[in-house]
Order: sequence, then structure tokens, then C-alpha cells
Amino acid sequence: MTVIETALTRLLGCTVPVQQAGFGGALNTRLAAAVADAGGIGMLGGALAGADDLGYAIAEVRSGGNGAVGVNFVVPFLDPVEHRAALDVAAAGADLVEFFYGEPDAALVDLVRAGGARVGWQVGSAREARSAVAAGVVTSATWPPSSAVVDSPPEPNTTTFSFLTSPPARFTSNASAM
Repeated sequence: MTVIETALTRLLGCTVPVQQAGFGGALNTRLAAAVADAGGIGMLGGALAGADDLGYAIAEVRSGGNGAVGVNFVVPFLDPVEHRAALDVAAAGADLVEFFYGEPDAALVDLVRAGGARVGWQVGSAREARSAVAAGVVTSATWPPSSAVVDSPPEPNTTTFSFLTSPPARFTSNASAM
């Protein structure tokens, strides 16, 4: 039973619209499993993880229940060539692969989408939201709610959310403001 239904809960199958922070390179499986088991999105930090360790961590979080699992990559620490195997593991094993602190990149969006995961890109401005949409991420949100938002029906395996402050009270459609 979904406690609070939002676009996030519908897209990822979680029961509460709560996403744990990714913690950069930390593979804190116990925390991610606890968040997922509580109905939120348990996140693993993939920035410094090797493919084998990341795959093991995703499997460990999944072994505890049916909650949503995500992997976060901090873009300044991500070399798409060097970390390709980890990106592939995340895309194949997680419900959400999210990127943070970097310019939206269509190649990364396409790579993750091809692996089967939804794609998230944390954005901090309307300009970054437009860049995320241009990169292939079709649902963008910024905080505060008065900021410009694009809210179109999501394509399969694609979405993004930006939680810059807490709590994000609501998302509003306002594509013309972008």
C-alpha cells in the first residue's frame, strides 16, 4: 500500500516519496536496505565503486526485501570510460541511477536507459533542468516549487528529481516558464 502517492512512488514502485542521499562513494548497504524496506528509495554511492563491489551491494540491498534501490554517481568523480562496467551494473541492477553535480550528459542518460534503469539527474536551476531535458531526461523538478518545472509523461526508464532542500512540498507544471 502506497502511503503517499506521487510521481516518484508511481515511477519507482516505492510506498513513500523519500529518497536517501547517495553518499558519494559509500556502499552503505545496511542503510540503503533499511530505507528501501521502509518504503523509500535506498541509495548506494557508486562514484568510487568497482563493478563487482557495486553488483554485490545492489544484490545485498535487494536480498532484504522488495524496496526500490538506486545508485548515485557524483559526476566530477565519474569517468564514463573507466567506470563503464560499474555504470552497466547499476543500470542493469538498480531501479534508479542518478547523477549529481555535473552538466547533464545525453550519453550517460542513454547508457543507463539501455540497461533498464530509470535515470535521474539532480538539477539546481531552471537552466540545468533544460539541459537535463535536452539530454533526454523528460521529467525535471526544481526546488522551491515556484521554480520552473517540466512535467511531461515519462518515457520508459527515464525520470529525474531534484531535492535541493527539504521537504519538497509539491511539483507544479509550468513548462512555459522554462
